[in-house]
Amino acid sequence: MGYVFKGVPQHHRTLHAGSIMAALLEEPVIADMLATYVADMAFALRVRVQAYAEGVVSVWLMLAVKYKRSELEQDHHTADANQADNGSVQR
Repeated sequence: MGYVFKGVPQHHRTLHAGSIMAALLEEPVIADMLATYVADMAFALRVRVQAYAEGVVSVWLMLAVKYKRSELEQDHHTADANQADNGSVQR
Protein backbone atom coordinates (compact mmCIF):
# COMPACT_ATOMS: atom_id res chain seq x y z
CA MET A 1 0.00 0.00 0.00
CA GLY A 2 2.75 2.45 0.81
CA TYR A 3 2.85 5.63 2.85
CA VAL A 4 1.84 9.24 2.39
CA PHE A 5 4.40 11.86 3.44
CA LYS A 6 3.63 15.56 3.44
CA GLY A 7 6.03 18.23 4.58
CA VAL A 8 5.93 22.02 4.50
CA PRO A 9 8.68 24.52 5.40
CA GLN A 10 7.94 28.03 6.60
CA HIS A 11 10.14 31.01 7.40
CA HIS A 12 9.38 33.68 10.00
CA ARG A 13 11.14 36.81 11.22
CA THR A 14 9.64 36.78 14.71
CA LEU A 15 9.85 34.72 17.89
CA HIS A 16 6.20 35.47 18.74
CA ALA A 17 4.57 32.04 18.98
CA GLY A 18 1.05 33.40 18.36
CA SER A 19 2.07 35.04 15.07
CA ILE A 20 3.88 31.90 13.94
CA MET A 21 0.92 29.65 14.81
CA ALA A 22 -1.52 31.97 13.01
CA ALA A 23 0.68 31.89 9.88
CA LEU A 24 0.88 28.09 10.06
CA LEU A 25 -2.90 27.74 10.23
CA GLU A 26 -3.40 30.12 7.28
CA GLU A 27 -1.40 27.78 5.02
CA PRO A 28 -3.91 25.45 3.27
CA VAL A 29 -1.51 22.49 3.12
CA ILE A 30 -0.77 22.76 6.83
CA ALA A 31 -4.46 23.12 7.73
CA ASP A 32 -5.13 19.99 5.66
CA MET A 33 -2.33 18.11 7.41
CA LEU A 34 -3.65 19.07 10.85
CA ALA A 35 -7.23 18.13 9.92
CA THR A 36 -6.20 14.66 8.75
CA TYR A 37 -6.91 11.77 11.09
CA VAL A 38 -5.65 8.33 10.20
CA ALA A 39 -4.69 5.54 12.59
CA ASP A 40 -0.95 5.29 13.23
CA MET A 41 -0.09 8.69 11.79
CA ALA A 42 3.01 10.50 12.97
CA PHE A 43 3.80 14.22 12.99
CA ALA A 44 7.22 15.82 13.10
CA LEU A 45 8.19 19.43 13.77
CA ARG A 46 11.67 20.80 13.28
CA VAL A 47 12.51 24.37 14.29
CA ARG A 48 15.74 26.25 13.73
CA VAL A 49 16.29 29.73 15.10
CA GLN A 50 19.21 31.88 14.03
CA ALA A 51 19.86 35.14 15.86
CA TYR A 52 21.55 38.05 14.11
CA ALA A 53 22.72 41.51 15.17
CA GLU A 54 20.27 44.18 16.30
CA GLY A 55 17.56 41.71 17.38
CA VAL A 56 16.98 40.19 13.95
CA VAL A 57 15.94 36.54 13.98
CA SER A 58 15.34 33.93 11.32
CA VAL A 59 12.98 31.11 12.31
CA TRP A 60 12.60 28.10 10.02
CA LEU A 61 9.93 25.48 10.69
CA MET A 62 9.34 22.18 8.96
CA LEU A 63 6.06 20.42 9.73
CA ALA A 64 5.59 16.91 8.39
CA VAL A 65 3.11 14.04 8.65
CA LYS A 66 3.39 10.37 7.62
CA TYR A 67 0.65 7.76 7.47
CA LYS A 68 -0.28 4.58 5.64
CA ARG A 69 -1.98 5.18 2.32
CA SER A 70 -5.56 3.92 2.36
CA GLU A 71 -6.91 1.71 -0.40
CA LEU A 72 -9.10 4.60 -1.58
CA GLU A 73 -6.08 6.92 -1.82
CA GLN A 74 -4.11 4.15 -3.55
CA ASP A 75 -6.84 3.73 -6.16
CA HIS A 76 -7.05 7.52 -6.68
CA HIS A 77 -3.25 7.80 -6.94
CA THR A 78 -3.13 4.96 -9.48
CA ALA A 79 -5.90 6.57 -11.56
CA ASP A 80 -4.05 9.91 -11.54
CA ALA A 81 -0.82 8.18 -12.61
CA ASN A 82 -2.60 6.39 -15.45
CA GLN A 83 -4.19 9.64 -16.65
CA ALA A 84 -0.83 11.40 -16.42
CA ASP A 85 0.69 8.70 -18.63
CA ASN A 86 -2.03 9.45 -21.16
CA GLY A 87 -1.44 13.19 -20.85
CA SER A 88 -4.97 13.90 -19.64
CA VAL A 89 -4.30 15.18 -16.10
CA GLN A 90 -4.03 18.95 -15.71
CA ARG A 91 -2.44 20.34 -12.55
